[in-house]
Amino acid sequence: MTGNLLILLIPLVAILLISAQALWRHAVVSDKLLEGSFGTIVVHTITNPKIWLGGILYVLTTAVYLFLFTKFKFFVVQLSITGLALVFSTMISYYIFHEKITIINIIGLVVILVGLALVVQK
Repeated sequence: MTGNLLILLIPLVAILLISAQALWRHAVVSDKLLEGSFGTIVVHTITNPKIWLGGILYVLTTAVYLFLFTKFKFFVVQLSITGLALVFSTMISYYIFHEKITIINIIGLVVILVGLALVVQK
């Protein structure tokens, strides 16, 4: 049961984490949150729904993260989430933000996934 929980929650945490960061990036770039005077930047950032939704996702992610730390080894949780977050962030970069991904990036992702498989082996 606990192995299935790990398989379910680790990708969920990675997806929530990257989704929150992607929302923040989208808000900063598309909504031009960092333009204008300091006061304007503060008001636009505080009132931006993407910033709030990203924050809510981050809090939810942290709660699941803490739960995982009570059930599994730290290095398995940390390395698994970090590895999957790298893979998911690359996918979001390509599909949502239309950033260029090179063959070297793809090779790196394969190496990460192989390393991740080795780390989580019993």
